[in-house]
Amino acid sequence: LFLKMNAYQYLKEIRYTFYTKKIPKKYFIVGNSTCDMDSALSAYLLSIGKNIRNKLVVIDDSNSVSINPDAGEIYLPVLNCPRGEFQSRLDGKFIFEKFHLNEEDFFYIDDPELSEERFGKEGEKNYVILVDHSVLDVNQRYLANHVVEVFDHHFTLKMDYPNLQRKFIKYP
Repeated sequence: LFLKMNAYQYLKEIRYTFYTKKIPKKYFIVGNSTCDMDSALSAYLLSIGKNIRNKLVVIDDSNSVSINPDAGEIYLPVLNCPRGEFQSRLDGKFIFEKFHLNEEDFFYIDDPELSEERFGKEGEKNYVILVDHSVLDVNQRYLANHVVEVFDHHFTLKMDYPNLQRKFIKYP
């Protein structure tokens, strides 16, 4: 059974799927802590691409979009600022309004789903993908063991992520 949706429902539907379906692997795509426009959009767009590639989001021959609740992985975009602060970032707010993205439908770094307690829970398969940065803030170091991918354009000498599987550093 696939849940039909349109592009504007994408964030609502993946949140609903996250909370209601037992998807074994959960990937949180975290932008940088300035939560600027390129970071927010990178997290959002990478989640779309990863969810399509891993068959959570399915596009059929008639371009109808649906959610596959039986997928084994889900990719969730995270705005790396406290909930309620994104509205003060005017460039991001402008783009979100233009493309009908509701900032409330995103996960935020201070949401309980991204807490240190939740990431340390036995049996949880929570992973982190970093976009537009490759160094976690000091107060986010508890995520270090969960970082499996990094997509960035900044040069970094050392990445201390023991479970890092892939890094893509492309200079502008």
